[in-house]
Amino acid sequence: MGDSRQYASRRYRRIGRYIMANLEERIKIDQKIRKIDGKLASQELLNLGLTATASASVNVAKDGTVTFTVITEHAEGLQIFATEHFSLYETAVLEANKIPGGDDIGVNDYETAFWYDWGTTDDKNVVFIVWLHNRSGAAQNILLRVNTRFIIEAASSAT
Repeated sequence: MGDSRQYASRRYRRIGRYIMANLEERIKIDQKIRKIDGKLASQELLNLGLTATASASVNVAKDGTVTFTVITEHAEGLQIFATEHFSLYETAVLEANKIPGGDDIGVNDYETAFWYDWGTTDDKNVVFIVWLHNRSGAAQNILLRVNTRFIIEAASSAT
């Protein structure tokens, strides 16, 4: 019985040392992360969590098409990464008028497409295009609402 207790005691000590070594390593890693995070915050390499909202309205003829081009860029030419979230509406911004899927909108009333124009997008801007074809049988006022989320480099690191 004494040997098994000694063995268990040695084993628990080894496990304890292993846990302490891992804990110390984790503390060191956590301190390094905090140090790097502090440097990043102090240098303000990026501005995070920025958003902008825009809207546009256009009258689209019966069987007509419209192309909305949304260009997101910084006035000082800083590097930017953006993603757009958009909604299209007929006549007014109401859930029933949402294209597609609004209760007052027919399934075949509109054809839509959207894409990023990577040919004209560079690290200084983001070009997003929304295309709509009116098949509703009448001219319609179409509204585009865009919410853009973006990250820009801070002015201090633009050189």
